[in-house]
Amino acid sequence: SDRVDEYGFVRARLRLVGRSSSVYGTVVLDYEVLIDTATGKHFAIPEGYTLEGYSDGVLLLSKDGRYGYYSIEGKWIAQPIYTYAAPFVQGLAVVGYADGTRGMIDREGNIVLPFAFSHVSNVSSGLVSAYSEIGGWEVFSLVEIASESAPETLES
Repeated sequence: SDRVDEYGFVRARLRLVGRSSSVYGTVVLDYEVLIDTATGKHFAIPEGYTLEGYSDGVLLLSKDGRYGYYSIEGKWIAQPIYTYAAPFVQGLAVVGYADGTRGMIDREGNIVLPFAFSHVSNVSSGLVSAYSEIGGWEVFSLVEIASESAPETLES
């Protein structure tokens, strides 16, 4: 399938429709899962969390109005502290807090764009646009650091 990512997972929505006379035709269960295409098994999402998105080998999970990121290796990349979060795009994700500030993190949870903006776009063609009351609109480009183990950073 073209929905299978490089890690061998596919995100799917499971719906169970009632068949008894009291709930016939009613959706009684509706949730999203991540399936390992090699084994057919569902990825074990931490108890009490909802899968909101998946990309780049990272699950976007929510619980009680907070969002965090969990890797397919089974560890938290970013604890569920954000009130706004988008799935990863090209290894970066836009996140934010209740006060309206937005920033950007990488797949290791490092902050690569500070929480100084009211709007941050997803990465597109290596560029990110961000808006703040003080600086207006700014465009940032991805700059790879020489060492592959170092996180990507954004440069204005």
